[in-house]
Amino acid sequence: MPPSRKQSGLGIASIVVFVLAIITIYVAGGISPKTKGAFSNGSPELTLVYAGFIIDVIGFFLGIAGLFRSERRKGCAIAGSLLTCPMPAFAIFLLLGHLYP
Repeated sequence: MPPSRKQSGLGIASIVVFVLAIITIYVAGGISPKTKGAFSNGSPELTLVYAGFIIDVIGFFLGIAGLFRSERRKGCAIAGSLLTCPMPAFAIFLLLGHLYP
């Protein structure tokens, strides 16, 4: 029986970073009702959305890097890449919706 390959640490990190990005954007949405749904420039809500977007892009690149690791299992890297892929589009949609109501 061949030795089992280890899971890609970068793939696991990608999933963890995705969860952190979701929490960050969720917190921004939770703060938003206090300002009646409108983000103003420099507001903490807008800063959290930007932070969530940046965190998610980092997670996407971690997932992609995990796919290129040889002799590692690719399951978490694939999952992390697929989970983080639509988030930048969602973040841009959220920002445009609040900046240009």
